[in-house]
Amino acid sequence: QTALNLKQRIKQCDKFILLATNKAIASKWCNWELGYGDAQKFKEHIALFPLKPKGVNDSDYKGTEYMKIYPYITYFNGTETYRDGKPITRGYYIRTMMQDGRYCIEPLDKWLQKR
Repeated sequence: QTALNLKQRIKQCDKFILLATNKAIASKWCNWELGYGDAQKFKEHIALFPLKPKGVNDSDYKGTEYMKIYPYITYFNGTETYRDGKPITRGYYIRTMMQDGRYCIEPLDKWLQKR
């Protein structure tokens, strides 16, 4: 019944965001939800929201390299700049890796409004 409820909710939502904590990444349920969400949504409607303890690096998540294919939510504090030197406004963004290996960012509120 839990799986049926999750499937129904994922189908109903416009976006799928996985809160990626250490325990969520290790959970079979969360990996199943991400896989199901991937099958129901286009990649541009899926994002990860990684929450890691201080000092934990991405390399510490061995076995979850597949998660790198998804955009993720990140926070910029206003001190970062775009490639052209213009400042990035403080706030949350969706960060997506492009095919050429570079990253593209979009304000989270704008991404959430897309259908």
